Amino acid sequence: MRINHKPLLKAILGSLTLIMVAALLTACGEKTKLVKTRTGNTEVVTAKKGKEVIYKLVYQYENNHIVRGEYWKALKKEDKKKNAKQAAPKGNIFSGTAIAKKYEAMLARKTAVGDQDIQLGKSESGFILSFAQKVRYNTAGKPVYVIRRGYSDIPVIGRFEIKTDLRYQYDGAGHLIRIDETNMNVDTLLLNFGVGNITTIIRDGLGRPIKVAKAIGSIPPTGELTSYMYLDNTPYLTKTIYEKAGLNGLSIQKTETITTWYAAKKVPWEGKPKYSFSLGTNITGFLVYDDIKRKNKLDGSKFGKMNMVDKALFIKSIYDMIQMEAQGPKWRLGDLPDVPQPFLIYGDYAWYN
Repeated sequence: MRINHKPLLKAILGSLTLIMVAALLTACGEKTKLVKTRTGNTEVVTAKKGKEVIYKLVYQYENNHIVRGEYWKALKKEDKKKNAKQAAPKGNIFSGTAIAKKYEAMLARKTAVGDQDIQLGKSESGFILSFAQKVRYNTAGKPVYVIRRGYSDIPVIGRFEIKTDLRYQYDGAGHLIRIDETNMNVDTLLLNFGVGNITTIIRDGLGRPIKVAKAIGSIPPTGELTSYMYLDNTPYLTKTIYEKAGLNGLSIQKTETITTWYAAKKVPWEGKPKYSFSLGTNITGFLVYDDIKRKNKLDGSKFGKMNMVDKALFIKSIYDMIQMEAQGPKWRLGDLPDVPQPFLIYGDYAWYN
């Protein structure tokens, strides 16, 4: 008698996948204990996992606003012995290439200002400075200018030194309507492929964003557009559609569309719930469509109707995507804009990532 092993293999695969996903999600959600101390206008937040100190955040306050934040990474024992500067630039696969040299020439007369007091790579008391931000606020207490300096490590590709200036504009009601992002050095241009990016936010009569358009100052320029749909006149999202344009040969065309469906009355456009990408609770469906090949790349539009094995496999795919492409509040779902929070920390993502 011939035995059909497929159901058994599928069950084993499902169990292993569920275990793997559970482990990934457990690791992802592992708690870090934060200990805060404040002296005058200086606050120090020390992060520990068990007995191990992994980093500290140092904040400077003015008028109850954080005007400067520093991320100090704890040095490993071997680095302490060598007094090694592990945050010193190590280069990346683009360093020294023709495109890098082109950007160097483009920025030859451009000088970053206001960051002379930020010394990345400086080691002190077993920590090394890896990221810093300085913020200026308007009279309403909203950020209008942010200087971001730090290091970004990308597996295989290498290390990039980030130098980005951000300027924010608001309407008469205090709603964010424009973000000007200026990349100040070669590494940042290599990551973002544009000297400057401009994000414009179009809102309806209720102040809700309905379109967020990002013009990317590459050569030739490309862009992104996110559209927002709501439940009647409420602040709750029902769907967002993100469309990305890119280069196909020498022409510009839409390359990818990401559609996200939200649970009823769960996710308002303002506030932290919009940053929680939790399938089955906040998110009821998710679809990534390749507009070049004209086929789905990742289809979770019917996530609620999937069996456990398919759900596990899909969650694993989502986890990989988020790990690679999440950039805090501004990732490929679009900007989901409200009042910018330069020092926002949520989930596994933080301002210094």
